[in-house]
Amino acid sequence: MTKEELATVLNGRQYRNEITPEIEKLAKENNLLIIFGASDDLCEFRGAISDEFGCYDGGTIECKDLPKPIEAVWDPPKFNCSWIYKTDMPHTEFKIYEDEELYCIGIVIDLNDVLVVDMQEQKHGKWIYDGSFDRCSVCGDRAIMDFKTPYCPNCGAKMDGEKGET
Repeated sequence: MTKEELATVLNGRQYRNEITPEIEKLAKENNLLIIFGASDDLCEFRGAISDEFGCYDGGTIECKDLPKPIEAVWDPPKFNCSWIYKTDMPHTEFKIYEDEELYCIGIVIDLNDVLVVDMQEQKHGKWIYDGSFDRCSVCGDRAIMDFKTPYCPNCGAKMDGEKGET
């Protein structure tokens, strides 16, 4: 399941019935993170990460399991709802209603996409031959790889060097 498919399933659901245990399990199995508002002071994370964050009147959410922050915006101008979420991470939006009124514009993030991109952007290394094995200069691990991919399969670092450099 993609983040777009999951957002379609969630779109139009009602406040306090945003997610079922089956949907949460499906999201977790596909490493998808669902983010939506609850009450006037909470941001809910469900699926790949299950947590909640206090954000009375909005604020920035820093989660140790995410490479970038998420901004929770309370009562955003021009949106006519209680919550929206902003982030630089690729995401797909869905709408939650309270009766007929728009309550929240939530987001779905595919953690496979954002974590790999983050690792590739932050780490650069090269393959180093230590006399017996090729090792990554960033994490030090030797890796079984086909050298067709420019990334270390252990830490995700972008390899700027070639196979067996010393």
